[in-house]
Amino acid sequence: MPTLKSPAPPGAAASPPRTPRAPRRHPLRAELLRGIGPWTGAAVALAVGLMLYEKADPDTDWQSHWSAGAELLRVGAVQFGGPIALAAGVWQGGRERRRGTLELRAGAARGTLRQTLVAVAPVVLWPVAVHLLGALVMVLAILPYASAGGPYGSVVVADSVALASCGVLGFVVGRLVAWRLAAPLLGIAAWLAMVGFQNGHGTRRKVLTLLNPADQLDLYGRVPVWWFAPASLLWTGGVAATVLLLYAARRRAFALVPLAAAVLGAATLMSTGDGLWRDSPALTRQVCTGQDPEICVTAQNRRLLPDVTAALSGVHAELRGVPGAPVRWTEAPDGVLKPGEAALSDLFGNAFRGRLGEPEAFAYGSVGALFGWCATERPGWERAIDITQAASDWLAPYTHNWYEPTPETKRHLNRLKAMTPAESRAYLTRLLASDRCENPGAVPAP
Repeated sequence: MPTLKSPAPPGAAASPPRTPRAPRRHPLRAELLRGIGPWTGAAVALAVGLMLYEKADPDTDWQSHWSAGAELLRVGAVQFGGPIALAAGVWQGGRERRRGTLELRAGAARGTLRQTLVAVAPVVLWPVAVHLLGALVMVLAILPYASAGGPYGSVVVADSVALASCGVLGFVVGRLVAWRLAAPLLGIAAWLAMVGFQNGHGTRRKVLTLLNPADQLDLYGRVPVWWFAPASLLWTGGVAATVLLLYAARRRAFALVPLAAAVLGAATLMSTGDGLWRDSPALTRQVCTGQDPEICVTAQNRRLLPDVTAALSGVHAELRGVPGAPVRWTEAPDGVLKPGEAALSDLFGNAFRGRLGEPEAFAYGSVGALFGWCATERPGWERAIDITQAASDWLAPYTHNWYEPTPETKRHLNRLKAMTPAESRAYLTRLLASDRCENPGAVPAP
């Protein structure tokens, strides 16, 4: 049987209906969605996006090599995004002072460190999230065109921590410095320091370069050693954590732990020096056509091999059967050539989205290297330049050449064009046997 409720006594007031309690939202949500955080993310996104967009052209292509993408992303995210995060952190740190709520914050139930972590989150999480999004865009843009290797994940992680550290350092400065111009001035100073201490020479300047999180990378054919990322994280993250704990922790002795980590990371970076990067066999191994003459490129340019073969086909037709002609054209990043080899023109600067940007220019540069790029004041040097310039124009015509040929070069070129195949082979034999750099006076004229 159903249980019957006893009726309310007469005259008793009915209990008011319960209103549903609004869900409590974490204060971190409000911090992330309001204020300077989204604007900081937008500014960093603009810096990264403009850098990637501006350099996506045949002259400064980055979509053909993972190394170029990582180098460019660091410039946009750390060299330009770091000062933005630093300035935003200063502005965020001075917010309570501008609002006059410092005493209210001090009397809150949450501890100082917890309040500080929530307040600093927008200028840390927004730039890092944008940087990681930019890294994802970079990966998707390079993936269809890269020949070998993969994303430089350790570099991306190290740069993200450096970017977050900039926000933390700026925030603490904003809490301590009551000056509205501190934000823009500190951002400008940070950018000048990041740009100024790159590729340094000399002991002191070299140390600052190694500790600069925005130092320019040279990753072509190279990868970082395994301890690069941990050392970088300890250095930049340790400095930021030390400053944060000194400001907000109840027991400042806790700051000794990240301080020791920062010293360890800095010591590792300085002691390793240029050894932070090593040659990668997966990127630098030779990939060859197997034809005669053979064309070899490094694995990181394997996709370019068909275009390179087509670009040099006209040169091969003219040099076929000529004594002294190269039996192998090779990409030699270290500049070391074996007997019978000739150096290909720079492939890194000629690539555009997995193809040769200007095949004519590439062939012209390769032929020029065959005759020797050198500068000398020995007797007959200007005459030798005119002759080899004419030979290059004949073997690999380049319609968009930047230079204006001299009258002597035009005269030599007309003679070469008027030669029979037998005469041209005989002349090329003599020309290839000469040395323009060591004995320019002995270079034969057509």
